[in-house]
Amino acid sequence: MNGQIQTQLGDIRAKDLGPAIALLRSFGIDPRRIARLFETTPENIRQIDYRAQHPRAAEAPLSVTPAREVPQPYEVPIYGKERVRLDELGHRIETTARQYAAAYQFSEGLAALRQCLAPLSTPTNSYKLRLKARLHHQIAWFALHQGLSSTALSNAAFSQQLSTEAYRKSWNKVDLAGFIDTALILALALLLSNEGSRTQRELHALKILDLAKEVAEGANLPRGSEHFRQRGTLLFRLGQDEEAKINFRTAMEAMRRMGEARDETHVLMVGTRLLNLAEKTPNWEASNELLTKCEATFGRESLEYVMNCNATAACGLLTDSVPVHVEALDLLNSTVKSKQFGHQATVTKLLSITPDLKLLAWDRSRWIRFALHTNAFRNR
Repeated sequence: MNGQIQTQLGDIRAKDLGPAIALLRSFGIDPRRIARLFETTPENIRQIDYRAQHPRAAEAPLSVTPAREVPQPYEVPIYGKERVRLDELGHRIETTARQYAAAYQFSEGLAALRQCLAPLSTPTNSYKLRLKARLHHQIAWFALHQGLSSTALSNAAFSQQLSTEAYRKSWNKVDLAGFIDTALILALALLLSNEGSRTQRELHALKILDLAKEVAEGANLPRGSEHFRQRGTLLFRLGQDEEAKINFRTAMEAMRRMGEARDETHVLMVGTRLLNLAEKTPNWEASNELLTKCEATFGRESLEYVMNCNATAACGLLTDSVPVHVEALDLLNSTVKSKQFGHQATVTKLLSITPDLKLLAWDRSRWIRFALHTNAFRNR
C-alpha cells in the first residue's frame, strides 16, 4: 500500500502529513527512504519536515462555563405557524442526521444539513438558539467523521457558544446537555487537527473534557461512555497507560449502565479494542477475535469495522513477530472501505508503511500510537 491512497476527499499526500514526517525524521530515517514511501522527492520531505517543526501557535477553543443571566430575562413565547415551522425544521435536522449516519454517508449528510442553515440565520429567542446549536452540532459531527477537523472545530465551538447563549436566556438544562455533548466533538476534532505541539493538543482536549465534566456535575447531568473513552485515549496518547486503561474500563461500564450499546460487541469496541493496544504486550489474538465479532455486528462496510481493522493491525505491528506483521499488512490491504473515511484512510496508509520503516521497537511503538490519531484532512 505504498504511495498515494485515493479517498473521497482526494489523495493522501506527503504535504498533508507534516507531523508524521517530522516524527520519522526525528527517528533519523533518511529522507530518501521516506520520499520513496510517499512517492515524492527527498527535498520535498525536508521542506515538509521543516514546516512541521514550526507549527502555528494553537489556542484551545474553550468556551466559558454556561451561566444563567440574573434576573432571568423575559422571552415572548413562539406560537402558531412560526412554532410549527421551527418544529418541522428540528424534525428535519434529526431525521436527516439519522438517515445519513446510518448509511455512513458523511459527505452527503454534511451537504444535506447545511441546507438547513438559512432559516436560522439570526436567532435571538432561546428556542431558535437551541435549534441552531443542534444544527451546528450535527454539522460538526458529520465533518469529524468525514475527517474534516477544521470544519468540525469551528462548528462545534459555535454550537457551544449558541448553547451558552440559549441557557442564559432559558435556564433550561437541555442547553447544558447540548453544551456537554458538543464538547466531545470539539475535543476529538482538536486531537485530530494536529494543530500546535502534540502535548499541547492533548492537554487542550483534556481541558475541554474537564469543562464538560464541571458543567455536568453542576447540573447533575450524567456523562455517557464517550467522555471516558476520549479521556482514556488522550491519556494513552500522553503515555499514561494505566490511567488510560481505567478510563477505558469505566467507559464500558457506563455504556452498559446507560444502555448505549447495540450489543456486547459494541461495548467491547469502546473499551477492549483500546485495552488490547494499551497492554504491555499488545493482544493480537484478542484483537482478531473482536474484529470477527465486529464484522458480525456492524458489517464489513461499516466505519466500526474499519476502525477495528486498523486497531487490530496496530496490535500486530506492535509485536516483534514478522509473520504477524505480514498478517497485519494483509488485513490493511483488505480494508478497502477505509478510503471512504478520511481519518481512517490516513491511519491505514501510515500503518501500512510501518514494516518498511525498519524502526526499533520503542520508535515503532511511538510511531503506531501517533499514526492512530493522524489525519491528512485536518485542515479542511
